Amino acid sequence: MKADSGGKASGGRGVPQTAAQQAAAVKEPPKVPVAAKSATAKAAKPAAEAPPPPPLEPESKEEKKAAKARAKQEKKEAKARAKAEKAERKKSAKSDNRRMPAGGPKQFLILHAEKIVLTVGGLLAMTLIFLSFGRLELNPDQTPEDLNKNVDVVKAKLASTAFDDYMFPPSNFDLNIRRWKTPLATAGFSFPASWDPLLVPPQKRGDPEIYPVEDPLAIAGDDAVYVKVRRAAAGAAPAPAHPPAGAAHAAPAHAGGAAPPAHRGGPNLLRLPPEMKLGDFVLPALDPNEKNPKPRFTEGRRWVTVVAVLPSARQRVEYDHQFGNAFEYLQWRDHDPLYSEVRIKRLEVSPGTPDSALDWSKAKVLSWNEQVQLNNAEKSTWYDVAPEVVPPEFICDDSKRLPNKFRAAGMGVLTKPLAPLVTRSWHQWAIHPRLLDLMLPPEPPASDQDAEPAGDDKPVDMAPLKPAGDVVGPFDDPKPAVAPPKKPADGAKPPEKKARAPKAPPKRTVDYQLVRVFDYTVEPGKHYRYQLQLAVRNPNYVDPQSPPELQIKLRNLKRPESRKEEWIFSPWSAATNEVAIPSGSNLLAVAIATTEAGEEVAKVFVRILNFDTGELSAGAMTLRRGELASGTVKAFTLKPLDRAVSPPADTRVQTDLTLVDFHRIGKVPGSLASPCEMLFVDSSGNTVVQSSVQDELQASIFQRIIEGAGPMGAGAEPMGKNDDAGALFKAGGQ
Repeated sequence: MKADSGGKASGGRGVPQTAAQQAAAVKEPPKVPVAAKSATAKAAKPAAEAPPPPPLEPESKEEKKAAKARAKQEKKEAKARAKAEKAERKKSAKSDNRRMPAGGPKQFLILHAEKIVLTVGGLLAMTLIFLSFGRLELNPDQTPEDLNKNVDVVKAKLASTAFDDYMFPPSNFDLNIRRWKTPLATAGFSFPASWDPLLVPPQKRGDPEIYPVEDPLAIAGDDAVYVKVRRAAAGAAPAPAHPPAGAAHAAPAHAGGAAPPAHRGGPNLLRLPPEMKLGDFVLPALDPNEKNPKPRFTEGRRWVTVVAVLPSARQRVEYDHQFGNAFEYLQWRDHDPLYSEVRIKRLEVSPGTPDSALDWSKAKVLSWNEQVQLNNAEKSTWYDVAPEVVPPEFICDDSKRLPNKFRAAGMGVLTKPLAPLVTRSWHQWAIHPRLLDLMLPPEPPASDQDAEPAGDDKPVDMAPLKPAGDVVGPFDDPKPAVAPPKKPADGAKPPEKKARAPKAPPKRTVDYQLVRVFDYTVEPGKHYRYQLQLAVRNPNYVDPQSPPELQIKLRNLKRPESRKEEWIFSPWSAATNEVAIPSGSNLLAVAIATTEAGEEVAKVFVRILNFDTGELSAGAMTLRRGELASGTVKAFTLKPLDRAVSPPADTRVQTDLTLVDFHRIGKVPGSLASPCEMLFVDSSGNTVVQSSVQDELQASIFQRIIEGAGPMGAGAEPMGKNDDAGALFKAGGQ
């Protein structure tokens, strides 16, 4: 009973257990589910601590056989339970894989990103391999000769293709690299305020004061001008062009290398040498292959130039005072005034009228439209515009800042262009004397290029950034390091060193600019005085016709009605000096000579301008103090288009100028032996001062012609049968 009760207690069954059964149970314990392990372990813990059961009595064979069958059955059941548990675990793991990880899409990508990348990369590689096999096909009809022909055709097309320069401008990579390495100068981006904007609150926009021009000066002159349309027939069809000197008058080549005969534009005309310069403007030679060459003529012009000084810096300070701390400030509009035009007031006066007796209410005022029409009509007749004699920073041209409708009308230019004069230079008319010293180029700063740094400051030699001989740009180093020169091969000449071009001087900021206008409607023998007025586009103006998005809504104005005023004006300037208009016959001071009797006399040229043809006649004359410039002289005629000179002929000259006095102003090397000034007085009592320095260009041309240096050049022929050109030209008149 004890064994049975012990067997039941130990084995949990009603059949008593033998020793073999106990050993088998100890050797292979039954497998239990994972969930029941904890409960089993808790229940088994007290049993393990209990004392071992007493030894059992030996069992019979039947009992052993039954126990063995029972153990086999239990082993089979345990194996089935283990298999069922394994299938259950596999099923639960499979359902867990189908669900998204707890981390969401981010965790899913972390776990499977490598697989996705490998799959996409493999597909892409396979696609590229497939496409590459498809492109390996060659056309068996293309032989090397055919390919060479195709290459030649492409090269010919490239060689014959012309591209505009502005379409594909070459890029200067070295200059761009230096620009990128050069730090930006912050001074140009700052705006100096007249007061601290943090302390002074923004103010309303006021009306700036426009300052008038300073020191107006009127200068009269006349000369021949190269034109393409005669002014008398500006509204009609152009007259037949002058025969081009380089095409129709070109002489055929002669056998034996002999020089061709001189061009003879008429009887006894001699050509001037090609190196002889007539004036600042050089008429370009005509291309004989040009189908429709521009017509060219010469006509006489007389004018009055009115030059003045524009106080640019002072006007900018006034704008800064009005708008520097104002509401709705815009630098492009409120920093610099936008000049639109110069108005001209001309008053015809009697010689010697004092300022107090001038009645400017009778003066003629040229409106904007009249002035623009006159300037455009005059400029449209010119062959071309003469080169400017004033540095660009002194020229006032705001036309690019004006709206298109005003720009097309020619407004915004306060420094008017120059006509192509034939025998004169614009320097004595086109520049204000007050600006001469300011127009001198600035002295270059002291350079320490030759100073070699010592120690660690010495730069390391580097390869040149641009080839030797290139122009140094504004961002180039003053002395770039260069690679060591290569030694020339045996018998080869060493390479010539190319001099570097000097750096371009930086553009200066000037305080004054030039105002220059012309009056081409003057009449000979009259006297005039002028006044100038500046017109500026109102920075407070709002254009009602512009689109709403382009209108500047100015609300904070001291005077709200100023938004409707498009232009604001300066006061009229002071009156210019009195200027007399030449009649076409004037005198040029040449030199002071001493006769055999020891008396000093003045040598002058009498110059006569034909305004219809633009031809100039000149002859030499000697005057004593108190002598009237009249008489008969041997005068030649210069034909500018032919560059030819007629022989001297007796010409009657009648002027109203009397020589009062003359004096030397020094002696300098040049064509004129004694620079001098001469004082004349006309029949009205007006004094006229002629300077050989101002007349030097035109006087030197006439001097050279009279002395025979021009016509006696290579290939020239004598003017008469037994005449000597030099002797005739030296004859002159007394």
